[in-house]
Amino acid sequence: MNTKKSKYRKMLRLQEAQEWDIEADIHWNNHHQTWQLIPNCQGFAKTYLLNDQEQVVFSQFLGLMAVKAISQHEKILASVQEDCWRKPLQKKNSNCDYRELGEQFFKEEAKHSKAFAKYIDVFAASRNMDINELNSILPEYKNSWMASIFKWNSKLGGRAIWWLVMITEEESLALFRSIRSHKKAVDPLFYELNECHFQEEIRHSSYAPLMLRELTASKMAWPFKFDFILANLLHKVWIGLQIWKLRKVTKLEQSHPFFGTLNRVYKKINRLSLRKKLSLLRNDIPVLSQVFDSSRHRAIAIELQRNPDLRSLRRGLQNVY
Repeated sequence: MNTKKSKYRKMLRLQEAQEWDIEADIHWNNHHQTWQLIPNCQGFAKTYLLNDQEQVVFSQFLGLMAVKAISQHEKILASVQEDCWRKPLQKKNSNCDYRELGEQFFKEEAKHSKAFAKYIDVFAASRNMDINELNSILPEYKNSWMASIFKWNSKLGGRAIWWLVMITEEESLALFRSIRSHKKAVDPLFYELNECHFQEEIRHSSYAPLMLRELTASKMAWPFKFDFILANLLHKVWIGLQIWKLRKVTKLEQSHPFFGTLNRVYKKINRLSLRKKLSLLRNDIPVLSQVFDSSRHRAIAIELQRNPDLRSLRRGLQNVY
């Protein structure tokens, strides 16, 4: 027990020593309006004949959608914190160091959500764009249906929310890796914020797997396979519903040039058959295609491999995708 305490204490002290502050450490004035956010979609742009302006706007929309989705998922986690973390640890009488490490984890997640929300505010304000109109086409956690399912699962001893945390964290890490080699083409503020987020996610990325293993030891724990399938399915459904919101841009095309340009891209995509649209999401846009096979992410693959009940599931997912 002392070894574990010192291990968790060491992890906590490292995170506290290296944590960043939203106001003091981020250069919020270093935002370039005409730079891309997700620059590696050239194949998509060429295939669907996007001009330079359309490429930039679509790239910016993808970047905004990615960080807003991350921000909203962190809100879902916060809404079920009592049932997925505090109550289970109280029942298990987990040690103080472990709980303090969790407090730091939730503190950092709340900060990330706030920072990404502020970036979207800066993006809109710099263009004299109505923030409510912009948010109407971006992912948003408005109702409680998804949180209710995760809360229900947690109360019954499930770990689905911690699988969702792992999926979201792995996608956020992949987002930064996708822009890291294109630093000179990416809005400096967007790059800096995602770099800070990446570094902090790396430092605390072990906490979700720790919680999965901690809760697995519970006598009330549900089958591992069910929890992963539930989290994976809900994640895909939610992202699909958020992508569907793009259709609302047709009503906004006259309100701002950004929406007008994005609407032209939307019309080009909308002309495609359903099969081509699905292929587009799975193959042509990296930041979206990651959603369709969570098991390819390294940390998730490791957890799937650790449990015999999930090894066959991972092989099945690989065959599907």
